[in-house]
Amino acid sequence: CGAGNTRGGNGGGRIDIAAGSILIDGTVSANGTTAFGNQAGSGSGGSINITTSLISGSGLLTANGGVYETGGGGGRIAIRYDTFNLPEANIRAVGGIGNWAQGGNGTVFLKSFAQGLGDLVIDAFGQNSPTDTTPIPPGVTFDNITFRNNARIVADSGISATNTIRLENGSVVTHSPSSE
Repeated sequence: CGAGNTRGGNGGGRIDIAAGSILIDGTVSANGTTAFGNQAGSGSGGSINITTSLISGSGLLTANGGVYETGGGGGRIAIRYDTFNLPEANIRAVGGIGNWAQGGNGTVFLKSFAQGLGDLVIDAFGQNSPTDTTPIPPGVTFDNITFRNNARIVADSGISATNTIRLENGSVVTHSPSSE
Protein backbone atom coordinates (compact mmCIF):
# COMPACT_ATOMS: atom_id res chain seq x y z
CA CYS A 1 0.00 0.00 0.00
CA GLY A 2 1.22 3.52 -0.67
CA ALA A 3 1.06 6.59 1.48
CA GLY A 4 -0.03 10.07 0.44
CA ASN A 5 -1.48 8.75 -2.87
CA THR A 6 1.84 7.11 -3.72
CA ARG A 7 2.01 3.49 -4.85
CA GLY A 8 3.89 0.97 -2.79
CA GLY A 9 6.55 -1.23 -4.34
CA ASN A 10 5.84 -4.44 -6.21
CA GLY A 11 6.57 -7.83 -4.68
CA GLY A 12 9.37 -9.98 -6.07
CA GLY A 13 7.21 -12.62 -7.75
CA ARG A 14 7.96 -16.33 -8.06
CA ILE A 15 10.77 -18.22 -9.79
CA ASP A 16 10.63 -22.03 -10.12
CA ILE A 17 13.64 -23.87 -11.58
CA ALA A 18 13.93 -27.64 -12.03
CA ALA A 19 16.90 -29.13 -13.90
CA GLY A 20 19.41 -31.97 -13.71
CA SER A 21 22.21 -29.49 -12.98
CA ILE A 22 22.28 -25.74 -12.50
CA LEU A 23 25.30 -23.44 -12.84
CA ILE A 24 24.70 -19.97 -11.41
CA ASP A 25 27.42 -17.45 -12.24
CA GLY A 26 25.04 -14.52 -12.66
CA THR A 27 22.11 -13.43 -10.50
CA VAL A 28 18.70 -15.03 -9.98
CA SER A 29 16.58 -12.29 -8.39
CA ALA A 30 13.06 -12.18 -6.95
CA ASN A 31 13.59 -8.86 -5.14
CA GLY A 32 10.81 -6.49 -4.13
CA THR A 33 10.88 -3.04 -5.72
CA THR A 34 11.31 0.38 -4.16
CA ALA A 35 8.34 2.55 -3.22
CA PHE A 36 8.56 6.33 -3.29
CA GLY A 37 6.50 8.66 -1.19
CA ASN A 38 5.99 9.50 2.45
CA GLN A 39 6.19 6.19 4.39
CA ALA A 40 5.14 4.14 1.33
CA GLY A 41 5.84 0.42 1.71
CA SER A 42 8.41 -1.20 -0.55
CA GLY A 43 7.67 -4.60 -2.07
CA SER A 44 8.44 -7.82 -0.24
CA GLY A 45 10.92 -10.28 -1.66
CA GLY A 46 9.38 -13.05 -3.70
CA SER A 47 10.22 -16.73 -3.83
CA ILE A 48 12.86 -18.84 -5.56
CA ASN A 49 12.25 -22.58 -5.59
CA ILE A 50 15.00 -24.80 -7.06
CA THR A 51 15.08 -28.60 -7.46
CA THR A 52 18.25 -30.12 -8.95
CA SER A 53 20.82 -32.87 -8.69
CA LEU A 54 23.71 -30.38 -8.78
CA ILE A 55 23.78 -26.66 -8.01
CA SER A 56 27.11 -24.89 -8.47
CA GLY A 57 28.72 -21.58 -9.38
CA SER A 58 29.63 -18.31 -7.72
CA GLY A 59 26.54 -16.26 -8.58
CA LEU A 60 23.78 -14.84 -6.39
CA LEU A 61 20.27 -15.96 -5.45
CA THR A 62 18.29 -13.05 -3.93
CA ALA A 63 14.75 -12.56 -2.66
CA ASN A 64 15.33 -9.29 -0.80
CA GLY A 65 12.74 -6.78 0.31
CA GLY A 66 12.63 -3.42 -1.46
CA VAL A 67 14.29 -0.42 0.18
CA TYR A 68 13.59 3.29 0.78
CA GLU A 69 10.75 4.67 2.95
CA THR A 70 9.42 1.45 4.54
CA GLY A 71 11.48 -1.67 3.81
CA GLY A 72 9.74 -4.71 2.39
CA GLY A 73 10.10 -8.09 4.09
CA GLY A 74 12.60 -10.61 2.77
CA GLY A 75 11.27 -13.44 0.65
CA ARG A 76 11.77 -17.20 0.57
CA ILE A 77 14.42 -19.32 -1.13
CA ALA A 78 14.20 -23.12 -1.16
CA ILE A 79 16.83 -25.39 -2.74
CA ARG A 80 16.43 -29.18 -2.91
CA TYR A 81 19.56 -30.93 -4.23
CA ASP A 82 21.94 -33.91 -4.31
CA THR A 83 25.20 -31.91 -4.55
CA PHE A 84 25.55 -28.30 -3.32
CA ASN A 85 28.55 -26.29 -4.62
CA LEU A 86 27.32 -22.70 -4.27
CA PRO A 87 28.59 -20.40 -1.48
CA GLU A 88 25.84 -20.18 1.13
CA ALA A 89 26.74 -16.50 1.65
CA ASN A 90 25.51 -15.91 -1.94
CA ILE A 91 21.94 -16.86 -1.02
CA ARG A 92 20.09 -13.85 0.43
CA ALA A 93 16.53 -13.17 1.57
CA VAL A 94 17.09 -9.98 3.55
CA GLY A 95 14.53 -7.44 4.72
CA GLY A 96 14.71 -4.05 3.01
CA ILE A 97 16.18 -1.06 4.83
CA GLY A 98 13.80 1.87 5.11
CA ASN A 99 13.81 5.41 6.49
CA TRP A 100 10.69 4.67 8.58
CA ALA A 101 10.95 0.94 9.17
CA GLN A 102 13.00 -2.03 8.10
CA GLY A 103 11.42 -5.20 6.74
CA GLY A 104 11.87 -8.51 8.53
CA ASN A 105 14.28 -11.05 7.08
CA GLY A 106 13.16 -13.87 4.84
CA THR A 107 14.10 -17.53 4.99
CA VAL A 108 16.43 -19.91 3.17
CA PHE A 109 15.56 -23.62 3.16
CA LEU A 110 18.29 -26.03 2.06
CA LYS A 111 17.49 -29.73 1.74
CA SER A 112 19.73 -32.45 0.42
CA PHE A 113 17.72 -35.34 -0.96
CA ALA A 114 19.55 -37.47 1.67
CA GLN A 115 18.18 -35.35 4.54
CA GLY A 116 14.94 -36.04 6.28
CA LEU A 117 13.77 -32.49 7.05
CA GLY A 118 16.22 -29.94 5.65
CA ASP A 119 17.92 -26.87 7.13
CA LEU A 120 16.48 -23.42 7.87
CA VAL A 121 18.77 -20.36 7.64
CA ILE A 122 17.80 -16.80 8.54
CA ASP A 123 20.67 -14.38 7.95
CA ALA A 124 20.41 -10.58 8.30
CA PHE A 125 23.87 -10.14 6.72
CA GLY A 126 24.81 -7.68 9.46
CA GLN A 127 22.00 -5.18 8.93
CA ASN A 128 20.88 -3.27 12.02
CA SER A 129 18.10 -4.79 14.09
CA PRO A 130 14.91 -4.63 12.05
CA THR A 131 11.80 -3.11 13.57
CA ASP A 132 9.98 -6.11 12.12
CA THR A 133 10.96 -9.71 12.85
CA THR A 134 10.64 -13.09 11.17
CA PRO A 135 8.04 -15.43 12.73
CA ILE A 136 8.65 -19.19 12.93
CA PRO A 137 5.34 -21.08 12.56
CA PRO A 138 4.42 -23.68 15.18
CA GLY A 139 4.90 -27.40 14.64
CA VAL A 140 7.74 -27.20 12.11
CA THR A 141 10.93 -29.22 12.69
CA PHE A 142 14.17 -28.99 10.71
CA ASP A 143 17.42 -30.99 10.71
CA ASN A 144 19.40 -27.81 11.52
CA ILE A 145 18.45 -24.19 12.18
CA THR A 146 20.84 -21.24 11.89
CA PHE A 147 20.05 -17.63 12.82
CA ARG A 148 22.98 -15.31 12.13
CA ASN A 149 24.31 -11.79 11.62
CA ASN A 150 21.68 -9.80 13.59
CA ALA A 151 18.66 -11.88 12.54
CA ARG A 152 15.54 -11.26 14.66
CA ILE A 153 13.14 -14.19 15.08
CA VAL A 154 9.77 -14.58 16.83
CA ALA A 155 9.12 -18.13 18.04
CA ASP A 156 5.83 -18.06 19.97
CA SER A 157 5.47 -21.85 19.93
CA GLY A 158 9.14 -22.77 20.19
CA ILE A 159 11.62 -23.95 17.58
CA SER A 160 12.63 -27.52 16.88
CA ALA A 161 15.62 -29.19 15.19
CA THR A 162 16.69 -32.83 15.21
CA ASN A 163 20.40 -31.86 15.17
CA THR A 164 21.67 -28.32 15.78
CA ILE A 165 20.23 -24.87 16.48
CA ARG A 166 22.77 -22.05 16.05
CA LEU A 167 22.26 -18.47 17.21
CA GLU A 168 25.21 -16.47 15.87
CA ASN A 169 26.63 -12.94 15.64
CA GLY A 170 24.08 -10.81 17.49
CA SER A 171 20.93 -12.68 16.48
CA VAL A 172 17.93 -12.74 18.83
CA VAL A 173 15.07 -15.20 19.32
CA THR A 174 12.09 -13.81 21.21
CA HIS A 175 8.29 -14.10 21.45
CA SER A 176 5.47 -11.68 20.78
CA PRO A 177 3.88 -9.90 23.76
CA SER A 178 0.55 -11.63 23.03
CA SER A 179 2.13 -15.04 23.77
CA GLU A 180 2.85 -14.18 27.44
